[in-house]
Amino acid sequence: MKRYTAPMSNTLPDKHGDRLTKEALEQLAASVRMSLIPINIEHDPRGGPCGRVISAEVRERTDGEYEVVAEMEVFEGQIEELSDGREIVQNRVDKSESVSIIWDRSYLSDVDQSTIQELTHILKGSSSQEHKKSVEPLSIFWVVGGFMGLVGSSLAAGFFGKMGADAWDALRSKLSTLMKRKAESHDEYLLIFAFQVRQSEGEHIVEVEVCIENPQGQDIDNFLGEGINILDTVVPAYIEAETKLRKLFFVYGSGGLELQYGVRRDCASIKFNRSTRQVLERQLLRGAQDYAADTRTSRG
Repeated sequence: MKRYTAPMSNTLPDKHGDRLTKEALEQLAASVRMSLIPINIEHDPRGGPCGRVISAEVRERTDGEYEVVAEMEVFEGQIEELSDGREIVQNRVDKSESVSIIWDRSYLSDVDQSTIQELTHILKGSSSQEHKKSVEPLSIFWVVGGFMGLVGSSLAAGFFGKMGADAWDALRSKLSTLMKRKAESHDEYLLIFAFQVRQSEGEHIVEVEVCIENPQGQDIDNFLGEGINILDTVVPAYIEAETKLRKLFFVYGSGGLELQYGVRRDCASIKFNRSTRQVLERQLLRGAQDYAADTRTSRG
């Protein structure tokens, strides 16, 4: 692996006029020292981590501003776990019983904010903006279902149970409205559903994320109907196959549900030997417990 240092963020205003405080930089540096931060190219989650941030400190610049200087590792060849036992940060892990919404700068218009407020109220959840320091950040809208329980329990039942039956139609309608407007202003935009499951009581949490690229109403309906039920079947096999797994990232589209990559606790992305369709077929035939021993992983 190649290791180098580089500025990570600073207190200078960005092209949108936003600026971070010194206190915010200190919090960022402290969080880096406590865990490992995966590096994705231009905040695009679809490719998996290409490296990790392992340390950071705040220093004063010659112009009087402040910056976070990070020590980073770019993945090449064998990836080693750090001796201090630190693991990948799991920013979206939410053990609450509510559904949360996370949006970015592309949803700052008054009409989008109004729709987000309505959606948050209907879901009885919370919403927050995710700030990205990127030249042209990718438009991403997150629906975070929170902690769904142990592996093998129904993601669909847990997700819809948190929302309540009356919120189902509203969720479909509001998400479809938001995505339709985004299609008018963006060539590319993502809708991501996120869930968290645990292997057993007291064990680590695994994040399960499903990305829908440039979604329209029918795509959302299909995932919330068919796709989430497929997750219930395939997720246990992947988790059983890799004990160090901390994240699964799927893409859902016209071709169905497909796992793009997994992420280990050391931030390394991994590829599984079988496609999601193959895993689904095997799970249906043999059951999750029998198939787990037959599934192997390799570095992606």
